[in-house]
Amino acid sequence: MGYALCAVFQVFSSGWEVSCILQVNGKRKYPAPALSTDVQPVSDHLWLFYVTRDTSFGTEWQKSCDQLTFSFESSGPSLVKSCGARLIYERDVKESTKY
Repeated sequence: MGYALCAVFQVFSSGWEVSCILQVNGKRKYPAPALSTDVQPVSDHLWLFYVTRDTSFGTEWQKSCDQLTFSFESSGPSLVKSCGARLIYERDVKESTKY
């Protein structure tokens, strides 16, 4: 159904930006808007978001999707400390609504 993505990042001063980059079969795409602000956070931050496969791939996924690469990039005075990606299947959504 899509992908759950997260990143833990630290900001050192204003003027920062953090973005998630998705490559599908070597083609660069952007599944999520970049985060940026002039406000300086005082601690680590966690960015969680969900991207549907139709949003990120359109109909390309129906043809062939052999390799997915997710990466997080930071610019300005910021640092991505850790990140992760997880496939979300229909059964995951059904299981989470049981509780």
